[in-house]
Amino acid sequence: MDFDDEFEDFNDIEDAKAPNYAELLSNLKNAEVDLSVSSYYYLSDLPAEYAAELKKVWSTIGDRRREMIARSMADIAENNYQVDFSPIAADLLTDKSENVRLAALDMLWDTDKVWLVNPIVKLMRDDQSTAVRASAAGSLGHYLLMAQWGE
Repeated sequence: MDFDDEFEDFNDIEDAKAPNYAELLSNLKNAEVDLSVSSYYYLSDLPAEYAAELKKVWSTIGDRRREMIARSMADIAENNYQVDFSPIAADLLTDKSENVRLAALDMLWDTDKVWLVNPIVKLMRDDQSTAVRASAAGSLGHYLLMAQWGE
């Protein structure tokens, strides 16, 4: 077998590992399904069509399940700077659950997306939860540091 054949086999293996987003979204909704760690990684840079679908179904997911999913993504984001949950986190900033909003802010700890400043400022000013307001203020500190560093 030559190199080109081996390379083709490698691509076939990688294609086989491509996530089934429809199944992933179904699993997110189903509280009976234990989500694997890789499931959360597939939510990073989620294709727009599936992000829109997730946004539609998010409110149909039970409170405890939403909180668990959001906290898991936040924990991954805090430990791996290569994941980007910011599109999802932006939607979660308006969730009815204080714990989901806190997790969404934690997902954004290292973001450089300036379009998120206004929603975070709104949380800091208007959220009924003191914890969320404080976390939002802390999140804005990251943007101040970026400005100080000329970023």
